[in-house]
Amino acid sequence: MPPLTLYQAAKATGRTKATIQEAIKKGRISASKNDLGRYEIDPAELHRVYPIPAPEQPPPSAVDVAEYKGRIATLEATINGLEAVLHEVKGERDEQRATVASLRAQLAAPAQKSAPARAANHGSFWEGIQFWKARSA
Repeated sequence: MPPLTLYQAAKATGRTKATIQEAIKKGRISASKNDLGRYEIDPAELHRVYPIPAPEQPPPSAVDVAEYKGRIATLEATINGLEAVLHEVKGERDEQRATVASLRAQLAAPAQKSAPARAANHGSFWEGIQFWKARSA
């Protein structure tokens, strides 16, 4: 890029010519003078000290607002639909949990009933000792 004049540098940064000239005099920006005695400022050097300002955004037009309202309505409908699906899935999950709990209870019930029956078949500890004493005598 060609070097900038003091006026062009001021316009590019949104500063005044006096501000740019003061920065040059203080050594914050390096610049040289041409044959006519005017400053020549390297754009990279200028923007090192004064970054390029962001362009201003125009306010949204009525068309933009209507479009955004339509998008918002669509997104709200999508959210409502997803909330309904979530509610349904949670209901199914709760039903499955109840089924699992019922099946676990059914599996545990026969094991509890058969445990006392096995103990009766084997007899008590003292009955076993009596058996061995009688056998060895």
